Amino acid sequence: MSDWKCEDKEWMKQRKKKWPQYRNNFSDALEDISDLTKEELEDLKNYFLTGCKSALKAIYKVRSSLLLELWLYPSDELEVLKKVFDRHCVEKTCYSELLAYRADVRQLFLLKAGHRHKFSYKGNSRLNGRDIILDQVLIPQTLEEYIALEGESEREHLVRKFCMDPCYDWGDFLTRTERFDTDICVNKIDIWKSAVKLSFEQYKDEKGIVWLIEDLDTFLASTGEKHPKQIKLAQDIIDAINDPEMPQSLRDRVAEIRASNYATE
Repeated sequence: MSDWKCEDKEWMKQRKKKWPQYRNNFSDALEDISDLTKEELEDLKNYFLTGCKSALKAIYKVRSSLLLELWLYPSDELEVLKKVFDRHCVEKTCYSELLAYRADVRQLFLLKAGHRHKFSYKGNSRLNGRDIILDQVLIPQTLEEYIALEGESEREHLVRKFCMDPCYDWGDFLTRTERFDTDICVNKIDIWKSAVKLSFEQYKDEKGIVWLIEDLDTFLASTGEKHPKQIKLAQDIIDAINDPEMPQSLRDRVAEIRASNYATE
């Protein structure tokens, strides 16, 4: 059964309605889209609407073709998209010496999926609401997978990154009033826990953890309306901190932060 429901009039109507939003967002995100001809851009539209396989030639021409195809593909099923990923990585070699899955493709995705800062976009998000499913396909979901992919030489950098970056992203998420349903930060609890287990003693005095605890406590004390995903994230953070497998120094530092009234010096 095709993932394109071309015989379904309502599906096609909604797909056509979404196209201008996708067209705006991927053109803004992928610089070499501007190198495509008018005919090649029409091919992208045909692929989006009907799954026309001949349009893949235009997609493969784009440097970040893997991200582009997964972005345009209509399915939200993880296993389906993993098969698209595998097929694309093989077929890309027929069109380019450039590997389809590269570090710069992952970095580009993470940049466009970032919600901590506001950027203009059309539709549900800069990635048209596909942020979380694309994260699961394109980005390693564990620390060790990330290190295996990026190289052992990047271990220290990655451990620090996943120890501290979620603190800033989560703090923002808990103080925000919008853009909840497409933020990939809510799925980073496990990778944060792995990094903290390895490195918290090294990074416990950084400001990020202080600001996270302050934002968490402010959120918990608030009587205002809370989004279900904010509530779940707050509980996930609390559970992670209290997990007996996490270092005692984390819980000690959280108590110290609260006793200091969130002092960063």
